[in-house]
Amino acid sequence: MFRRAFSVLLFSMSILIATSAKANWIGNIQIEYDSPAYLGHGTLVNVSFDYEVTEPEGMQVQAYPWCLSSPFPDFNWSGSLVLTGSGSYTVWFTLNSGALTITHVRLRSWNAVSSDPLLELDLPVYFIFGEHAIHDIQFSPKPKAILDHNSDVNVTFDYSTTWGTDVLIFVYPYSGESELGTFSSGSPHYPQGAGSGTYWFRVPGADALVDRLKFRMENAARDQVLLEFFVETSFYYGSSFPATSAPPLPNRELRLEQNIPNPFNPLTAIGFTLPHEMPAQLAIYDLRGRQVISLWEGRASEGRNTVFWNGKDSQDRSVASGVYIYRLEAGGMEASRRMLLLR
Repeated sequence: MFRRAFSVLLFSMSILIATSAKANWIGNIQIEYDSPAYLGHGTLVNVSFDYEVTEPEGMQVQAYPWCLSSPFPDFNWSGSLVLTGSGSYTVWFTLNSGALTITHVRLRSWNAVSSDPLLELDLPVYFIFGEHAIHDIQFSPKPKAILDHNSDVNVTFDYSTTWGTDVLIFVYPYSGESELGTFSSGSPHYPQGAGSGTYWFRVPGADALVDRLKFRMENAARDQVLLEFFVETSFYYGSSFPATSAPPLPNRELRLEQNIPNPFNPLTAIGFTLPHEMPAQLAIYDLRGRQVISLWEGRASEGRNTVFWNGKDSQDRSVASGVYIYRLEAGGMEASRRMLLLR
């Protein structure tokens, strides 16, 4: 399944595509997996796009992963055939080794004999490749469902791990910052390698909005956490509602997430959720209250948005290691959190 990730950043990206391509065009780009995504070595990341070619001999298109800490990671990629005319196509890449964070996918097109570059686009992502991964997460019913307290949410996923013995995978529902009490399936033992898994949960008792889920992979002895991350979602448990995925959920309040990763060096992703489209500002401050940089100032989309900070100030100078505050202001609401930069 292809997903549109980072509504704020994709909006900027579409402007770049529209203004940078005149003769040969690539657009409607979709990158598999929402960001942030935790992926195992060998997991294919598909990049689909529409194209229009005026180059007489046609053009080729390739997608490369880009990592600040390792500009030339150990990766494989598919590339395209020689494309002519117009149509749609999909290329892929994967990492073979290393614990690396991919911050951009570089989509590059060449002439038919790969001697002259035609277009080059950097697409922002946040993919963490490593020894343990959970991805291709699906829900039944789909998010934005209203459920009674006897209804289960079924979760399916793919996983990979290099851990020497079996692992366990759990899913914990949250409402805001609070973990909810649940009935759940528990986890079977998943063997080393790659495979698929299932989980179910329900929220008994009081009405509650499940707006995010914590995924956790542990070793079989449960004394070591191998992987842990949150996924935004929306399930409303209410005693007076039948199970259905049709009605919309009530508007959520503004939420500012903890940056990922934290501590970081030098790039980190900051996610925030808005109840509807509205003007917003996200800025970084030092502990004296001085603004370091404004990361976003303008209209932001309803739902989840993600922006990046590269550890630089408004003058493009690298800032020192230390604790920084990031503050979100939108619709008369405000939220702030702390993060740690370690160079």
